[in-house]
Amino acid sequence: MHTGVAKTFALAKIEEVLPGTPSQLATAMPPAPAVFPTIAEFVAHHGATFERGGWVAEQTEHSLSLHSRAKNGRVYKGSDLALSFEPVAFDTVLNGDGTLTETNHRPRQRPWCVSGKTQRTRAFGDLAKAQAAFLELLAELVAQRDQQG
Repeated sequence: MHTGVAKTFALAKIEEVLPGTPSQLATAMPPAPAVFPTIAEFVAHHGATFERGGWVAEQTEHSLSLHSRAKNGRVYKGSDLALSFEPVAFDTVLNGDGTLTETNHRPRQRPWCVSGKTQRTRAFGDLAKAQAAFLELLAELVAQRDQQG
């Protein structure tokens, strides 16, 4: 497709394509992380990592949350990190009698949410990107724990 916009290319990133010869640039890139079609398969693959990190994984069909343990072994209720599927958005209205009502239900364009205790919640349109963000935040949590000793 021709857009009519001038483009700039870095000559150092261009290589000659030769039949039967692997691309040097492509082999230098790290492999893409594995993507799983369901939360259950994601947990099955990464569950041992969660346990080694000291987290307790709580999973449903549409969510995963990682919880820390207190020194006495009790599992904290609040999650350190969560991945969830929230297909519908709505507004909450406070009625005159003090009750709350959900109104204006609508489908979300980005139903996959990743949230952390000290992180801003991020929304994604597909599970693959949400899984990558979850693992990225998990790596940050591990690094923070390592720094704290």
